Amino acid sequence: RFAFISDDFIGQSSFNTIYPEDHQACLQAVEQCLANPDKVVRVDLRKHDTNRQNFYWTEWEFSVFKDRDKNPIGILCLGHDITETEKASRKAKKFAQKVETIIEEITDGFYQLDTEWKFIVVNKAAERILSMPREKLLGRKIWDLFPDTPDYNYPAQFRKAMTESITVTFEDYRPDLDRWFSAVGYPSPEGLTVFFRDITQEKKNLQTIEQQEYMLRAIYQSTSEASTFIDKNFIIRYNNQVARNITKQIFGREAQVGDNSLDYFLPEYQAEFREIYEKALTGISTIIERTDGTNWWQFTIYPVRDKEQNIIGLANNVQDITDRKTKEIQVQESEHKLQKTIEALPHPLLMVGEDFTIQYVNDEFEKVFGYTESEVLNKTVEFLLPERFRAGHSFLQKSYLEQGGKVTKGLGRFLPALTKSGKEIVTSASLNTFSAGGRKFVIVILQDMTELKEKQDKILQQNEALKVITWQQSHELRRPVASILGLCDLLKNYENETEEMRRKYLDYMLRATRELDEIIHKIVRQANESEYLDKE
Repeated sequence: RFAFISDDFIGQSSFNTIYPEDHQACLQAVEQCLANPDKVVRVDLRKHDTNRQNFYWTEWEFSVFKDRDKNPIGILCLGHDITETEKASRKAKKFAQKVETIIEEITDGFYQLDTEWKFIVVNKAAERILSMPREKLLGRKIWDLFPDTPDYNYPAQFRKAMTESITVTFEDYRPDLDRWFSAVGYPSPEGLTVFFRDITQEKKNLQTIEQQEYMLRAIYQSTSEASTFIDKNFIIRYNNQVARNITKQIFGREAQVGDNSLDYFLPEYQAEFREIYEKALTGISTIIERTDGTNWWQFTIYPVRDKEQNIIGLANNVQDITDRKTKEIQVQESEHKLQKTIEALPHPLLMVGEDFTIQYVNDEFEKVFGYTESEVLNKTVEFLLPERFRAGHSFLQKSYLEQGGKVTKGLGRFLPALTKSGKEIVTSASLNTFSAGGRKFVIVILQDMTELKEKQDKILQQNEALKVITWQQSHELRRPVASILGLCDLLKNYENETEEMRRKYLDYMLRATRELDEIIHKIVRQANESEYLDKE
């Protein structure tokens, strides 16, 4: 057994095989043997096991070894291995201590009765609940201390447990203490083990809960909204009469407690509401509107939690919103028509607030000005005007609103505007005001007048050119024509003129003709320029 320590122990100290912490116990056993030579001394010692770090338990009998004359010459030591026994014993002791600690510290009352109905174990919770110290209980029969009458459940229940060897569970009320108790009795060959606790507060809470449940059910039944409580498996655990009426209206039967709530949705909605239910069980609430083809219903689905905030199910409240939904649909249709009408306008449209910040623009505005809606929202309209017009525009806006939406003269027929690229265009504005929610709004419809303005300007330029041509025809052209006519008259009617005078007349006529030719060329050039403007 100890070969790992030495091959031969003769002459070596006996301590070589004993665990160091037990050396003193060994010496004390030797001393007791020598002091009492005729007695056997028992001692438990730990021995090294394969190495000096591990050990096992041994039980030894030490006795004095004597010679023939009865003189002590040594100590005879006989031992055997008790490791497993020691471990089990220590484990049992440790477990017993733990059990005793648990029993002593639990909040439930605990006591044990032997087969003669005597108290043999009582914990401190039992002392407190029974209002009696354990010293007065231990060794006394339960029937000597507490009433053994039919007024209480425990006498009959305890005897039943002991007689039939079955576990009993029951409740008892003590009028002298005005308290309720619940108890469990476990029979055994040694007697009866009893666990009990004060449930007075629980009884009061239960009564309160029952009253609250009664009031809650009354409230649920009186509301016009359908209410259903559903457990984690989607099974109906409560629904009010409104909910039952709705299911009967749609499905021809009333939803009953124990039914699967998903059976009371139209087939096309079942998968959707299963997903909503699963979300509710993770803590996510949902409000959703759906129609059965005739009526519209609003479903409010949210998790239901206990006082520890654990989700124990979900609630589904349903409300008939057919009237509201019908009006909403009508409004949406009107808004849709209005939107289509606005988008069909071939001109840019803006809606601005009373502070003249842009609240809405149509697609045509984006096409003409190059700005997206997000780029202009909540900006004042001044940024669309050339710099030279911005200073006076605020005054014109204020005057417009003060005069009840009457366009002031300062706005003019043609309004210059800037596109996103910086190009200046000419527009014509139509303004209309309306009020909504206590606020004033202005709808501005702009028409791109750039091309029309250019054409108008060209016509004016052409008119000016024609005025010049007309003046030239009525004034400048008459002078050379009159000269030529006068010279022709001289040549025709004065035949006696000398040849020299005739040549002078011809020179004068040639000069007048050339002047006429220049005037005609000038008129032609001006006429051509007017035609060029028209082509442009």
